Amino acid sequence: MFTISPKAFNVRILNRKEISDQKWDLCVGSAFNETPLAYSWVLDIIAPGWHGVIVDDYLGVMPLTAVKRAGASVLQMPSEIQYLGLLSASADVVSLFPSILKQDYFTKYSFIAQSSVPNDQSIELPAFGKWRTTCELNLSSDYERLYSQYTPSHKKNIRRFERHNFFIEQNQKPEAYTSLKQEFAKIRPEVYVPSSHYQRFNDLIKTSIQNGSGTILSIDKNDKTIGAVYFLCGKRRCILFHSADETGRQKKTTFGLIDKYIQLQAGKNLILDFAGSDIISICEFNTGFGAQKKQYMSITIDNLPWPLRLAKKIRLKYRMNRLISIVTNKT
Repeated sequence: MFTISPKAFNVRILNRKEISDQKWDLCVGSAFNETPLAYSWVLDIIAPGWHGVIVDDYLGVMPLTAVKRAGASVLQMPSEIQYLGLLSASADVVSLFPSILKQDYFTKYSFIAQSSVPNDQSIELPAFGKWRTTCELNLSSDYERLYSQYTPSHKKNIRRFERHNFFIEQNQKPEAYTSLKQEFAKIRPEVYVPSSHYQRFNDLIKTSIQNGSGTILSIDKNDKTIGAVYFLCGKRRCILFHSADETGRQKKTTFGLIDKYIQLQAGKNLILDFAGSDIISICEFNTGFGAQKKQYMSITIDNLPWPLRLAKKIRLKYRMNRLISIVTNKT
């Protein structure tokens, strides 16, 4: 246990077996920066063996997902997860995010890459952090008002999609989404992830559909899925994942599927989180639906030896190219 100034919060690091699921999930659910990715059942699926930061008696929580890379201990978020960070109903607690990572406990990690969920709170940026951009759409307005905020080019692409008269299915099969990702990886190796990732994501989709927090919308053509979107929802935030094959991209399925979901959720007190990005083309795609840019804090602490540091930089550049490939092939 250690203490964080100026409010003298007591901070503990607990392993998975020591964490109370009930208290953890209650804290996440009541947090003003809540994200569905931080609930204990989600973490159990996407990051087995995770542990966590506990502030006081679950006044705040922060998931820690550690892995080994070339013998070095690395603290980073799971693949395709944009941010986790410190969650709490207290702004004072959330502001502790960067300072916690500078405590002695974290010196055992050779590399740390952590990001906080976007929020409107003013937090001083540390020297080892930077601001990054995501996009969010508040769904509380009616659909007509939301649609009026689409860009002309997005409206045009939706009309192009509608001319095909596709049937949009609310799918119960995780493979409707993950199979598209796997097929795309065969032709674009920069988007490759291990098969274990797809299995975990399948498990996440299946479990979320069963407990009512997940939705898949998909489109088939000639008995083959050509486009799919997956939404994971918490109490106030829904995270968007989407993919399409070449036919789906030509038919603008991603535009149609996202628009359909916005129609279904319009008027609800929800934030649609597009989960990215600083990349201009991705940002333009997201804001085309009326989404607003939001900043979030990204922390990187690199204490790797020089050869591994170089390899890590190459890997990060590779992942950036991967993101660019995804967005330039998704619409």
